[in-house]
Parts: sequence; C-alpha cells; structure tokens
Amino acid sequence: AISFYEDSLAISQEMDLGYVMGVTYGNLGDAYLELGEMSEAQGYLEKALTISREGEAIRVEAETLSSLGIFHASVGEPLEAIDYYHQALALADKLEDVVLLGTLQGNLGLAFADMGDYQKAEEYLRRALSVADETNNKRFKSQMLGNLGVLLADVGDYEKALSYHFQALELSRDVSDKRSEGQDLGNIGTVFRYLGDMVKAIEFQKQALAISREIGDIRNEARDLTNLANAYRDIEEIEKARFYYEKSIPLLEKTQDLRGEAFASWGLGLIY
Repeated sequence: AISFYEDSLAISQEMDLGYVMGVTYGNLGDAYLELGEMSEAQGYLEKALTISREGEAIRVEAETLSSLGIFHASVGEPLEAIDYYHQALALADKLEDVVLLGTLQGNLGLAFADMGDYQKAEEYLRRALSVADETNNKRFKSQMLGNLGVLLADVGDYEKALSYHFQALELSRDVSDKRSEGQDLGNIGTVFRYLGDMVKAIEFQKQALAISREIGDIRNEARDLTNLANAYRDIEEIEKARFYYEKSIPLLEKTQDLRGEAFASWGLGLIY
C-alpha cells in the first residue's frame, strides 16, 4: 500500500492537488503507524494536518487528529492523545459522522484507561459499543468488546473479561480481521495468566505471536513476546523468559513503546 500512496503523492504534488496531498499524507501516516514506524508516521500525519487545515478539509482534519491521537497513545502519551481525540470529536460532531464519533469514543476510553481513570474509560467504551451495535459494524464491535475485556481484566473481573474477549475473537474471525484476532488471542492469554493457568496462557500467546508475525505487526509482536516472557518467568523457566524478553525489547524500542519497554526491561531485570 505504501508504494501506491507514494505514487499518488508524487502525482498530487506535481499537479498541486492540495486536498489529495493531504489525504495521501494521512494514508501514509496511518500505514506507517500500523507498521510501528512511529517517526515516519508522525511526520506524515503532521503534514496531513497542516494541509487539511489550510484547505479547510474538515473530514481529513478530523481523521488526521484521530490518527495523531493514536500515535501519542502508542508512544505512551495519553494526555496528548486525549487532547487530539477531543479536537477530532468536535469536528466529527459537526460532520454528524456517527462511525467516527464511535471510533473516537473508543479511543478516548483506551486513553483514560491508560491514565487509570477506569470509570471514564468504561463510560466511553460502552458508548462506542452502542455505536457498533447501532451501525451493525461487526469489526468495530469486536474491537470494543476486546477493549472492554482489557479494562475488566485491569480491575480484576477476569471471568467477565474472558467472556468479552471470546466474543471479540468470534467476531474478529467472522470478519477475517487478522490483526484483531491476534490481539484477542493475546488478551485471552493474558487473562489466563492472571488466573494462574499458564498452559492456556502460553498456548494463546503463541497463537497471537504467530499472527503478529504473519501480518508484520511488530507492535503487537513485541507485546506478545513480552507476554510470553512474563508467563515463562512466572513458572520459573528462566532461559525461555530471558529469550523472549531479549527478543521483545528491540521491537519495543523501534516502535517507541516506552511503557512496554519499561515493563519488559523490569521483567528482564527480575531474572538476572
């Protein structure tokens, strides 16, 4: 996809097509964001934001603000992410774009969860889930169920968390969303680890890792590797734990996942 976007960008620059340039910069930013190439992603998204504002392209501006929020959330800056999401939310409301509103509410839920404000997080995630039901969007519903599952696990409601994760997994597979499927498998593995079932925890994390590698999702690959290391550390298989931590840390550095890097480095320190 990136090569096509680069071709489109070259043509739009040559013809001075401002709107197309803005859209294409945004597409390139999103593509690099999915690949975990964070510096490239930020650069393209900021160019997209500048051009969309200059051309008063409100929809492109709203979508770019949302992507910049995702960028900041991914590099461990939830306050900045919340600011971008609120700016995008005001524009989405003006556009009366229900789907974008739902997406932003879901993203805000995740950001507030990162801040430790679980009440606001659940409030936003349930609003987003309602949008998914209203619009009959199975892919989005899968993602929101998964996010609610993570939130419930964080507050210790493991059985309900598993229920949400398995519902999410079924929908992800139904719509052939491999990235979400991998995330769901990893989330299920994490809950089984919290419950002390290390056999199932490792089984699901390995399935998640295989999908992350298959689709080239290095952000989730790094997290899957860390989660496997944590599980092996818990059962005192130290060499396997060290192996997975040492595989995860360079990927976490590459994707600028400072929070993930801190946890992985801490875990590695515990076994030395």
